[in-house]
Amino acid sequence: MYGGRDVLHAAISADACRTWRGLREIYCDAQRDASPPKSDDRGTAYPYGTFDKQGRALVLSGQGVGRRNFIRFDADWLNQTSQSDDFSHGLEAWHVYKAFGPAQRWWRDRTAGAALAEHPTSPDSRCSTYAVPTKKNRTGRSGTSLSAGRAR
Repeated sequence: MYGGRDVLHAAISADACRTWRGLREIYCDAQRDASPPKSDDRGTAYPYGTFDKQGRALVLSGQGVGRRNFIRFDADWLNQTSQSDDFSHGLEAWHVYKAFGPAQRWWRDRTAGAALAEHPTSPDSRCSTYAVPTKKNRTGRSGTSLSAGRAR
């Protein structure tokens, strides 16, 4: 898969960088589900990080037009061992693009992939569905994933 620096991860070490914990996504490029530009910089690369007096992590990252971002989070979050999503913010925290067409060095075209839909048997829940136009579908399959959280 040609990810194109769509997500920035962070981890923390307590032993002078010999081991790492908490590999987490701290930022997802807002334009990650669209086809990337064929030229110019893009994505979440080249982060600069530090900590404030309260112990929060401060990170500046992103490159390309409209992609520079300031990220702030509690560093203790990196030590958590689970995460859940109730989809109240839609698919904002998920990567849902589907790559199609030939890969050209680092670039590959994208189209919409998964979407939220009403669960077919549980109206108070949502599920992820995916269907891609045949022309852009490498697998020829479409379907529904029923492992989803409750809607709010």
